Amino acid sequence: MKRFLSIIKDKKNILNILRILLGISLIMAACGKILPVGAYYKCGYIPLELFLSQIIKYHFPLPKILIEISTIPLITFELLIGLLLVFNTRVKFALILLQILMFFMIPITLWGTFMGVSDCGCYGNLVKRPPWVATIEDFLILVLCFLLYPRYKENKKTNIKIDILILFICLSCAIYTFWQLLQIWKLNAG
Repeated sequence: MKRFLSIIKDKKNILNILRILLGISLIMAACGKILPVGAYYKCGYIPLELFLSQIIKYHFPLPKILIEISTIPLITFELLIGLLLVFNTRVKFALILLQILMFFMIPITLWGTFMGVSDCGCYGNLVKRPPWVATIEDFLILVLCFLLYPRYKENKKTNIKIDILILFICLSCAIYTFWQLLQIWKLNAG
């Protein structure tokens, strides 16, 4: 217990813990939207289909195809930001991307609250929660970004192997998300 308290007292350790937790949360959000979990895996659902059904309930005044295609960069950016934060590489860049993402997500989840949506879809089929909870969480993430940003100095020595690994994972995620979207379109067409 003493060791734990001494870790928490150190300001740098708190920043690292917050950075890692934020990164893990984003990775879980991305994976929850595209990976089969629990009963959904057994039923033969396409995981992205569940996420899209949650998003369609928001009744955005946009064409459905645009909403469906926008899932590819959304999921990829969540994964990219999460990996950058967890691997402690390009943290300032990741925090800027996360701030931009939150500036988009806060109004979207507020919209869902006013439209009476019961599940925000933020974590796909991993966690069910109302949009107003997601709005509060997004706002807290935005505040956390503003607090973390000035406290991180960009690492001059970046590990190119980690950068390539993150790029490979994110490209694979984008391709897999697009493949799921094609499967959904194929099912809906047939």
